[in-house]
Amino acid sequence: MDDTRVKKRLIKDKKPSMVTWTSDVITDLKSEMTVLKKRAYYANKVQHLKSSDSRKWMDCVNQMSGIKRSAPNNIKIVKNGTTLSGKLLPYWDWTTEFEKDCLIENPYFVNDDVMTEEDCEVCKKISGARLKNVSQDEMTNRYLFNAIPVVVTDATNDWPVDIQTFDLDNLKEIYLDTKLSEPERYCTFDAFNPEIESPHQLFALVEDQKLDHWQGYWENCEPATAKSIRKFYRRPYFLPPMAEAATENWIFAAYGSENNETKMQWEYVSFGASATWITQIKGQSQIILTATAPCDRICKKMSATLKPGETMVFVNRLWNFKRRPHPGQVSISLAATVGWDQI
Repeated sequence: MDDTRVKKRLIKDKKPSMVTWTSDVITDLKSEMTVLKKRAYYANKVQHLKSSDSRKWMDCVNQMSGIKRSAPNNIKIVKNGTTLSGKLLPYWDWTTEFEKDCLIENPYFVNDDVMTEEDCEVCKKISGARLKNVSQDEMTNRYLFNAIPVVVTDATNDWPVDIQTFDLDNLKEIYLDTKLSEPERYCTFDAFNPEIESPHQLFALVEDQKLDHWQGYWENCEPATAKSIRKFYRRPYFLPPMAEAATENWIFAAYGSENNETKMQWEYVSFGASATWITQIKGQSQIILTATAPCDRICKKMSATLKPGETMVFVNRLWNFKRRPHPGQVSISLAATVGWDQI
């Protein structure tokens, strides 16, 4: 009898009811239990894979094999992808590779999302420019590629609404709709009052004249709400084709009398995507940009007062944003983000 069989053999006493286990047998059983637990873990993991995961797995297989997509092949792979993936998991945890953007890492790739002190050199070129009739090439090569903030004064000339007549009634018409009252429709909302949880509540209080001063900002991330705001503006003419517009948009609205100046709060917003444009529609607002680390030790902060019709553009990778509305009149700003691969 070979060693393997000896290790797995049960040594029985004279009494049939008594079974003595050798240390080797116990080790083999623990090993078997570990395998069973691992299979059960991976089976549960695969069971909760979504259909979109199967499609992503299918695309990866097609790309690796060089097979062109075809309906019959896709159907078979989608049908059997989860099963095959489950059988592979006990032997190879492919989920770590599944989450990667690249199958093979490029040793020469430099992550532009990580700021270095060399990136801070652009601060020496900043002059607080205000432009009009700026071309897409100039905006891209001189400002976006160098992360230099700029204010454009004629970005609203082709908008479908006249910002001279735009006021709170335009926003009330949208946000007083009871269908838009749920706070879940807004990714971000802050009215500096814990009792106000949505734009609907805010404008209802404003409509009933229950607030002597008020302030709020929010992101319209629900498609229908964002679309209702997009009817007021157009994509800024100076943005290059590489800048893909986000479907979401932002509203900043406030009112405070001259006596309420100290009650106007700074609004700190961390925008996603590559760059942000913000347009002042009514009233005025002060915007301050401070550099992110490590450039915060090198770059000076930028401050600008936006007047109606003026648009500020800045790259989010380098600049932190905060805004405060000027008191004495209604202040309304509209913002949106754009993204590109990497510059």
